[in-house]
Amino acid sequence: MAFWQERELIDAPTASAIEGLYVPSQGHFSQVLLSLGALLIGLGILSFVAANWDDIPKLARVIMILVGYVGSLLSAWRLEAFQPRLSRACLLLGSCVYGAGIFLLAQMFHEGGHWSGAVLWWLTGLLPTLFLFNDALQLLLSQGLALLYVNGHYFGVEALDGALFWAHAEPLSWKAILTGFVSPVWPLLMLAALWCAWYRLEEGRAPGFAANMFLTLNYVFIHALRCSQSLIAASLAMVCLGAFLALFARGSRGESLVGWGVCLCGVFGLFLATPWVWEEPALQTLCPFDVAARWLFSLGFEPTNTFPVLLSLAICLLLLRLIAQGSSLSVVFFCLFVLYYYFNSFYAFMPKALAFSMGGALLVLAGLWVQRVRRSRRDKKDSLEGGKHE
Repeated sequence: MAFWQERELIDAPTASAIEGLYVPSQGHFSQVLLSLGALLIGLGILSFVAANWDDIPKLARVIMILVGYVGSLLSAWRLEAFQPRLSRACLLLGSCVYGAGIFLLAQMFHEGGHWSGAVLWWLTGLLPTLFLFNDALQLLLSQGLALLYVNGHYFGVEALDGALFWAHAEPLSWKAILTGFVSPVWPLLMLAALWCAWYRLEEGRAPGFAANMFLTLNYVFIHALRCSQSLIAASLAMVCLGAFLALFARGSRGESLVGWGVCLCGVFGLFLATPWVWEEPALQTLCPFDVAARWLFSLGFEPTNTFPVLLSLAICLLLLRLIAQGSSLSVVFFCLFVLYYYFNSFYAFMPKALAFSMGGALLVLAGLWVQRVRRSRRDKKDSLEGGKHE
């Protein structure tokens, strides 16, 4: 503004009006210090209470927890207008006191059950403050608790670890799959509340969106695994979901959704590229794959080696299309697929020096090809824009 004023491009009132349209950027270092300080204060209080827990009467314990929680929330409310960062620290302290109080009271009254139930109550108690204060840190804490609850409940309470890698030789029930995604309903309500809280945010929307997407995809994968009892079926479902997001994502968050789709296809595709995953008991649960396996076997192919190659080829073709559209993340996963099959096929039969040199040459060629595709795409876009201006 000063430079423009010196050259008399704008006058002083115009410069002042332009400056008023922008909010000065503020560093987040003080917020980090305040948040860490609140966490350490809460940890110190909890350590003191835990060290003297047996000597404190039960009524005094309850009063201490309530006073700490209510006092922190009142402080956050009073400081919100003129000390917003200190208000966020007080709110974070109150949330930690509330969660610690749940676990301490459960221990005091000898309440049984799995620890994930206490995490769910902790998350439920944070939702009102989340909607009242519209705080990004509070949302991230709630999302972390939601992730902890979902994984702790389904991998702990329902004991899925026996069905993680080897499927049961039973046909899939579509009714069980559809009803399994809405039963129980608490995780769905929890996800809906977190998405509503993210929608109300005025700042920190990008991290909140990423965390909500990770939560939602984690929920979908766990329920696919829970309903199908097959890691192959759940992984294939995530690959299909990723392909759908990568091809059909639109809107203001379309680029981000395409990135999530590429991650799903890449991560689960690399997992399914390993032949040991495609064992016969798993294929028997998926009727189309069972029929295809018998057909491939009759032609002289080994199904456990053929299925990974066909799936990887389909994913690589999708990645090539996305690379042509300018997706940088697709380049990373495409190179990972190339390196995986290269080292898996040739590393054991070649000298190490030659194997690494050829692997590097493949990456260089891939980089040059990607650069050429992007340049041609950019030139085509510039020519189209030039034609419109003419």
